[in-house]
Amino acid sequence: MKKEKQPGTGESMKWKKAVCGLAVVAAVIVVVFGRGFMEDGQDTTSLISKVVGTTAGVVQEELPVSQTEEELLSNIYETMIQGAYADTARLLNENEKMFTELLTETLEGEKYCYWETEYENGTVIRYLEPLSASERMEGMVLTRYNTIFYGAFENGKPEGECHAIQAMILDEPRYTYAEGIWESGKMNGEGRTGYHYYLNAPAKGFSMTDKSGRYVDNLLDGVFLYQTESVLGERLSWEIEAEMGVTVITGKWKHFPFRKEYMLGAKEDAARSYVLSEEKAGALIWNNLITWDE
Repeated sequence: MKKEKQPGTGESMKWKKAVCGLAVVAAVIVVVFGRGFMEDGQDTTSLISKVVGTTAGVVQEELPVSQTEEELLSNIYETMIQGAYADTARLLNENEKMFTELLTETLEGEKYCYWETEYENGTVIRYLEPLSASERMEGMVLTRYNTIFYGAFENGKPEGECHAIQAMILDEPRYTYAEGIWESGKMNGEGRTGYHYYLNAPAKGFSMTDKSGRYVDNLLDGVFLYQTESVLGERLSWEIEAEMGVTVITGKWKHFPFRKEYMLGAKEDAARSYVLSEEKAGALIWNNLITWDE
């Protein structure tokens, strides 16, 4: 009898981590029979991979990656189920070369789903399977050297609740995030997107921003909450309305024609305004920045 390892909330994750797209029996069958790959990429499911350990009647097979890559996948998987996005971003940024080689060379550019199952005796079995184009799967998928999706997948795309993290180093290290309900590889439903500098934020600008509301095909649609935090820790928020990613100028906005801009007072302090230029007022600016197929 196995038991599922509880995933972290990621600030909104409320479902339990299941075995990637398969019931318990199916998962055991996969482990027992394995999946091999010929040099030409042909699937050789009938072959039995090298057994490297056993527990609770199942076997831990050798994954199609090096031991170093396997440990790195396990470490970053743990940060995702805990919702420790800063740790996820740190691992991505510090191991850019290794993740690039993993994707382009070891996995030959194909998307793979990684997940772990913990058994009652505390042993953890690791799995790494090609992302199915037909079956439902749940786990972690590395799409680029700096981008990870964690959650549910169907027809080879995020489907249901899913979190995405993209790490980068601009003036300072930071990560962009997108979490919520996805449909056919796009955010469709309630969700949150934004960015966060996890070390030193730049002197000017914000240390983090967050946009929470309803997304339609990756675009905010309807009233949403926009929040920011300064380098000094001051938080401000604004209720803004958008129509498919474009700002709706309601009566709450003040227009200053001579400056060619609009201003909206913060909820915490009406004197602290969000400033929007006339040019950006008609532009698509409220959207999810992490797309599935980039």
